[in-house]
Amino acid sequence: MHLKEQLYICTIAECGNITKAAEKLFITQPALSLYINNLEKMFGVKLFDRVEKQFIPTAAGKLYVDKAKQMLSLQQEFEASLGDLKNHVDGVLHIGVQLRRAPLLLPTVMARFKMSYPNIRIDVKEGVKTDLEEFLKSNQIQLLLYNAEQPREDLINKILYVDRPLIAIPADHSLNARAVEMPGSHYRYLDLNFCRDEFFILPTARQSLRQYIDKVFLEQHFYTYNKMEIRNFETAIRLVNEGYGLAFNREQYKKSMVDLSNVKYYAFTYGKNEISRVFVGYKKHRELPKYIHYFIQLLSIRGKEIEALDSK
Repeated sequence: MHLKEQLYICTIAECGNITKAAEKLFITQPALSLYINNLEKMFGVKLFDRVEKQFIPTAAGKLYVDKAKQMLSLQQEFEASLGDLKNHVDGVLHIGVQLRRAPLLLPTVMARFKMSYPNIRIDVKEGVKTDLEEFLKSNQIQLLLYNAEQPREDLINKILYVDRPLIAIPADHSLNARAVEMPGSHYRYLDLNFCRDEFFILPTARQSLRQYIDKVFLEQHFYTYNKMEIRNFETAIRLVNEGYGLAFNREQYKKSMVDLSNVKYYAFTYGKNEISRVFVGYKKHRELPKYIHYFIQLLSIRGKEIEALDSK
């Protein structure tokens, strides 16, 4: 089963530009333009409005894209389920994961999985939280790896491990003396009110940690104009290491960062907000082949290993 027509239309709608779509599909732009023009002639209706270099779906185009995504999703399920009927089980597993979380979770799990299912191809889509939500909505992924305080109600979820958002401070900063012991916590607590005059290095607005930080700032009536944004967590923490400012990180992310002797970490929330959880989830009422359930089992094992890593 190969739904080339549906894949072409959905890719153009996703990219909004025929040149970018052609690059993603590994075909030439003139060939893709000709294909779409012939398709529109066959249907007798425009699927896209051309506005300068943008391709914007018409009402008919939106209807087509919606149904085509459903067809592509069914194709994924068909390929996966059909694989289980063959003696040598093959198919495709589509996973969505955050950029920074992928190195911590996937290499070990994928290597173990391949030993049992060598003919299963794994398609990994990386991105920030909003990217992953769009991948899930458009049925481009079967499994979503995400962090949240509570599991999503629209998914069937399994918790993998617990993570903690932390504030990173230069080791020689006077703020370190303000941190206090917090009963039941591995980290000392630093009240954000002591940080009002500090320079902050924040994640970008589309990243889940930034959304968590903004929520905490709002709850604690905290705001700062003295800030910059950077997407790469390790770059932000290395800036802290150089004394450039204060930043935020996740406990599990920091375990893979080395040569950062001038960084100290503290909790900046307490109680129920002190931790977040990492989940694997998939859509309800979706039948998954047994090899995907096996992959979820391996993720759970890896999650326990991550929690057991020594904090530094």
